[in-house]
Amino acid sequence: MKNQMSKYELDSSRLDIKQGFAYLSKNKDIQQDEQMVQLTQALAAKEEEEKKLRSTLDSMLKVNQLGSQLYAELKAQQPSLTNAIVQPSTLISDSTKRTTTMVVLSLSSRLSKLEKTRLENWLKARLRQSDLLLLIR
Repeated sequence: MKNQMSKYELDSSRLDIKQGFAYLSKNKDIQQDEQMVQLTQALAAKEEEEKKLRSTLDSMLKVNQLGSQLYAELKAQQPSLTNAIVQPSTLISDSTKRTTTMVVLSLSSRLSKLEKTRLENWLKARLRQSDLLLLIR
């Protein structure tokens, strides 16, 4: 920008560039100090809100990616798999509330009891979660 000053015959002028709330810090007016504090607090609140939203979005994306990856792995083991739901859930009863993963699998052929047990054990190991709700339809 300093190079452009000569085009406007401002060679002898001084150029000060201030960004953000810097223009408020030079003035010692109480009202402007209060305004700077309010603006800083509002900005911090917005940044915190953005951080929480980004965390929620990242979590949702991670669940979707895990579901897609898990479907591919399950399909390799069970070619009769037609679709799947993989979702973190909260299991609520009269006295407890616990987080679990619910897996719903649709298969074109029935599984034996042994195959279902093997599949459930594999899912528990794969998801690193001993508390798993598996529904097969």
